[in-house]
Amino acid sequence: EFVSSLATRIIELSASGVVDFSGTYDDYLRSQGVTF
Repeated sequence: EFVSSLATRIIELSASGVVDFSGTYDDYLRSQGVTF
């Protein structure tokens, strides 16, 4: 909850490139198929 309440933009750096996600950390996890 703490990270999700602070983060409103996620920038993921990987070998395949950069992902710039606008939303909460929980939204980002859901978009990646992570269930919690």
